[in-house]
Amino acid sequence: MIDNIDVQIIFEDDARPSEKAIQALMEEVDLLKKLDRSWDLIYIRSDKYDLCEEPLFVEGSSLLLASHRKATDAYALSREGMEKISASGFGDCLFAIEDFLPALYSQHPRVDVEALHCVEKVRAQGFVALCFPNAEDGDNELCGNLSLLSETHATRSLPLIGDAGMFE
Repeated sequence: MIDNIDVQIIFEDDARPSEKAIQALMEEVDLLKKLDRSWDLIYIRSDKYDLCEEPLFVEGSSLLLASHRKATDAYALSREGMEKISASGFGDCLFAIEDFLPALYSQHPRVDVEALHCVEKVRAQGFVALCFPNAEDGDNELCGNLSLLSETHATRSLPLIGDAGMFE
């Protein structure tokens, strides 16, 4: 990668990270490095989409091996994960990153997404996705979701002047 970044952390506009989110993430990243365990993606805040159990990834860590996830509000990508995604041809396929990421490591409910060349290319390399455990309501102690209703209903972001009624 040109910028020499080891970990890229992404927070969606409706994510509300706690004060300890970055510290907890970096402690897990450091532990995985110490244990020589590679990873590509760590969901900081997302919702579990399927009924599969998410087993512990490695003893001593709180991270789980992620099943199919949605409502991705916060996540981190390792350098290796970023390289796999940037070399996949994802830019040539126009669809939501929220559909792309789980297709890289788990069965996706849409066969057209699974058949995309960019998805197949990353899957062939292997893609390790992990997640922090969720609380019963979908949030965890690291990051919550802003649940304000907006006028647009499109992104749950606060409405802009002149934005009202666009999606009615």
